[in-house]
Amino acid sequence: MMTILKMVMMIMTMTTTTTLTMTMMMIMMIMMMMRRRRRRRRRRRRRRRRRRRRRRRRRRRRRRRRRRRRRRRTTTTTMMIR
Repeated sequence: MMTILKMVMMIMTMTTTTTLTMTMMMIMMIMMMMRRRRRRRRRRRRRRRRRRRRRRRRRRRRRRRRRRRRRRRTTTTTMMIR
């Protein structure tokens, strides 16, 4: 959520020509964030059903989440450069 607020602040400071492109990019980023959050909730529900395989799968999924967070930072930096 903090990253979204920072992007909004940058849009306010930018000129009118760049604001249109930045707003379009913001909408795309928010849509991707919402889709990822919905998928995570579904995975959490599956964990409750399978109690035996909880411990082994938690460690693997945590590593994947860290990699996704790094990708988000790189995408935001590339968007700012453009």
